Amino acid sequence: MATFPLNPTPTWFGGAPTLRTPLSIEVALHGCPITRRTRPFSLARDDAADSEWRARAYEEHDAMMSRWKAEFKQDKGIDYTPPPAERGSSLYWQLHGVVSCHFNRAEEASRSYREALRLAPDVPEVPVTLHALGKVYLGQGLFDAADQVLQLAEERSARDPSLHGSDAQLAQLRMLRLHAAAQLPGAAAEEARQAMAELLCEQVVALSAVAGIRGWRRAACRTTMGAWVRASADRASTARDRSSFGRAKYVLLDAVLPPELHRRFLQPWYRWLAHADAATTRAALPAYELRWLEKRQRWELLHEPVAEMLNVMLAALASAVSQAELVPSYAFPIRYPAGGFVEWHIDQKDNELSLSLQIEVTPPEQAWPLYFVDYNTTVRPGLPPPKTISLDPWHVNTAAELVARDNQGVLYKGQELVHYRPALPDGLELMQVVFAWRLPNPVSCNG
Repeated sequence: MATFPLNPTPTWFGGAPTLRTPLSIEVALHGCPITRRTRPFSLARDDAADSEWRARAYEEHDAMMSRWKAEFKQDKGIDYTPPPAERGSSLYWQLHGVVSCHFNRAEEASRSYREALRLAPDVPEVPVTLHALGKVYLGQGLFDAADQVLQLAEERSARDPSLHGSDAQLAQLRMLRLHAAAQLPGAAAEEARQAMAELLCEQVVALSAVAGIRGWRRAACRTTMGAWVRASADRASTARDRSSFGRAKYVLLDAVLPPELHRRFLQPWYRWLAHADAATTRAALPAYELRWLEKRQRWELLHEPVAEMLNVMLAALASAVSQAELVPSYAFPIRYPAGGFVEWHIDQKDNELSLSLQIEVTPPEQAWPLYFVDYNTTVRPGLPPPKTISLDPWHVNTAAELVARDNQGVLYKGQELVHYRPALPDGLELMQVVFAWRLPNPVSCNG
């Protein structure tokens, strides 16, 4: 038998969570088909016979979906239509896991994903469900469970890559698993970071060929990334950065990525994505989507693998500066044309700590300020930030202004600071990536 500790109490600057009340569960991991008594797919007994849980979930499902779609419409200005799913089907429970995670109900989400796996252990969607379940466990700080689930997701994806996306998506999954494994007691974190750098280099070389970006060979990439990984821990934990972040809840970081990687790969890569036709990008990146958001006058790059992999790698930097244990939640690449803006807001639940990295502004040497106002809020695990933000003229006039240059990034507590940008002036265009992390704790989800 093995034990998973439940109910850790997270703190921002207190190191590892305090652990309470271990719960014994069975050890064997046999792969698929999934059974309810197989670790790490169940933290409860006899789920398959729990009709009371199912009845309650059925009652709540439609109301949760309606509320989610209404919030999505209000936030994005566009409709979200989930795929049709028969009540009680595997897809139904997968969707119930997604909407439960949206409302920060981690146990409900993980139980729903396990139900989807129990009902249909061999359908093509299994790796997607395993990936989602692994992220829930990662968000809860159950790193052993996350490692095993993500490993199984990787194995299932590798069986038939044509069904489960591109090599870049598989590399992204492997990198997330490496992050989970590196958090385990006694884990060789340095070796894991080097393995992450190797994975990223493989994709830099492959995607450079797709986008016609010259000069990136495996040996050159390994040299660049290896030196960056070795130097990143010391550079990230400077007293100046820690002090500034601890005092103001934000800090401007220089040279976030290796300059060669940023200038000779990241900038041309995102230029290529901006101008390539949909058929070309779909052939190389089946899950990728470029979405125009009229409400905020910007392009959103969804399921973009380079940003997702960097989100995992940069978690060590964010942890060192904030002195907090963090897990990656998601990356959000955005291209702003002239007129694009960021309305004042506090970040949603998966952005407890964010890094806004400027990839490129055109014309060069221009600037687009980011403003911060301390809203006097405190992150409370399991509770969403306030939906409505109200600033009086004094706060607007005294907001802190930060101006980043290319390859600089602002690390900040996104749920405690109101932040915004005015409309981007005529003649300017900006490409940025927002990386998001959160504190692992059992009452929160990681969608």
